[in-house]
Amino acid sequence: MTRFKSAFFIFIFSLSVYVVCGQNTADFTLVNWNLLNYSSSNNNSVARVAEFKLLIGEMLPDVLVCQEIINESGALHFLDNVLNADSVTFSMAPFITSGTGLDNAVYYKTAKFTSGPTKAYPTNLRPIYRFSVVPTGFADTIYVFSVHLKAGSTTSDRAQRDAEVDTLRKYSNLLPPNSYFMTMGDFNLKSENDGNSYTRLLEQLPGETGNFYEFISWTGSWANASNAILHTQSPRTTTSQANIPYGTLGGAPGGMDDRFDLVLGSAAMYNSGGVDIVPGTYEAFGNAGLHYNLALTDAPAHPTLSSQIIEALHNVSDHLPVRAKFSYEIQPDALVRNPLGYSISDIQNRDRSNFPLRGTRISVSNAPVTITQVRFEATGNYNQADVAEFKLLVSTQPNFDVAASTIIGTISNPGTAGMKTFQNLQYAIPAGQTHYFFVTAEVNGQTTRVVGVSPLQVTY
Repeated sequence: MTRFKSAFFIFIFSLSVYVVCGQNTADFTLVNWNLLNYSSSNNNSVARVAEFKLLIGEMLPDVLVCQEIINESGALHFLDNVLNADSVTFSMAPFITSGTGLDNAVYYKTAKFTSGPTKAYPTNLRPIYRFSVVPTGFADTIYVFSVHLKAGSTTSDRAQRDAEVDTLRKYSNLLPPNSYFMTMGDFNLKSENDGNSYTRLLEQLPGETGNFYEFISWTGSWANASNAILHTQSPRTTTSQANIPYGTLGGAPGGMDDRFDLVLGSAAMYNSGGVDIVPGTYEAFGNAGLHYNLALTDAPAHPTLSSQIIEALHNVSDHLPVRAKFSYEIQPDALVRNPLGYSISDIQNRDRSNFPLRGTRISVSNAPVTITQVRFEATGNYNQADVAEFKLLVSTQPNFDVAASTIIGTISNPGTAGMKTFQNLQYAIPAGQTHYFFVTAEVNGQTTRVVGVSPLQVTY
């Protein structure tokens, strides 16, 4: 500690700072979509680009999970020519070629997400993919299991689907409890009772935490006409497919009567807190429930979407996309540093009543923060009469000039050494800014006793 003779003694304190975080929220739009044999080399496939761009511009996904991409070349073609054709805003998660000719991919907006490793778990037909994405400002990874299960209604088909779901559950069960994960894709289930697959997806067994939850509810079977609004296949009929300018690309007709495409979440995503679905946002995009066993282009018209959007949905794929919005809690990223310091000799010839010994800065990056409290421990052998007042000052300039700073907190008659708190501050720092904080102490008389300060504890 250092002794001063001064009527106004300035001191600052901290080489480290304890931070208690506050919370804000952000959201993202997720879309899952079977792209129907998307390839970079098939002329008919490439001809779909304009309508795919139109639909992406309407749905505005932040994360896009895709099935039925022929290979990595096709995945990159979709990234470059659909998602990033006008501006580079999307990246692709690490891609794994399965060798089956029908791969999966995840795309994400780089402003909102980063990605982690991709894994592929083999089955007898197509692998179960596990992608990982991390929302900006969120501490945890969201794992995305993307699937394209066996089609068909024979006993053998159902058994194979059941085995594929067993593989999915094997690896979802390996994730730590309370993990954030989802499964989505083309499940090829005619109903909830089409084999054991759907039951196994939701099944809760002792010792397992890898089960999934529905984000929506309905009455009766989803296969019923009364639940037509849930259906994702097929927006085409045999008759309507004749009007597709670039051909069917192997897509199924049959009209809107199957809920093949699902988005399900883990308990952590289903229960409140952390990541939550925004109520009312889960939808089979383009399906208003008016076209059971009909083509999407048949009458009646969609009540809100344009005929151009409906026709594009009809043309580009035999599956409708599933779209949902999620919100999540973010912890503002406030970086606290101690950038400036002066020794005693530095201030011998300065006006010590207006010169801090050391300064602290707080830099905010991804979200605004509000400083609500600053605590510190006053140390030393000073008496109650020696210190009349502590003040907390802040500036947007790094020079720690008392005259150019704002007083945001005062502790009058603070007493002797011990914990001191500037409370009820409500000082806001916008995202992308750095503000500089320092503490002053008004010292009575010409005391030679020691006054010191511990690291600041900042709550926001």
